[in-house]
Amino acid sequence: MSNIFQGILKAIGGGVILYLLQKAMQTDFLSKFLSNNLVTILFALLAINAATLGVVLTKIRDLIDSTDKSGSFAETRKQMLFSI
Repeated sequence: MSNIFQGILKAIGGGVILYLLQKAMQTDFLSKFLSNNLVTILFALLAINAATLGVVLTKIRDLIDSTDKSGSFAETRKQMLFSI
C-alpha cells in the first residue's frame, strides 16, 4: 500500500512541476495537447497493459501447469486486475 501511495505522490508532484514549468514559460501547449489527445493516450496505455498482461499470463499458466500450485498466484492475479 505504501508503494501505491508513493507512486500517487510522485505523479502529483510531476504534474505540479510540469504545470509550474508551463506557467513559467507562459505556454498552454501541454494543456491543449492533453485535452485533444487524452482519450487516445489512455487507450494506447490500456492496449500496452493488456498486451503485457497477456504475455505474463501465458508464463504464469506455464508455471501453474508445471507445478500444480494454482493458488500460488492469487496476489499476482489481484494486482493484474488492479492494473486494468
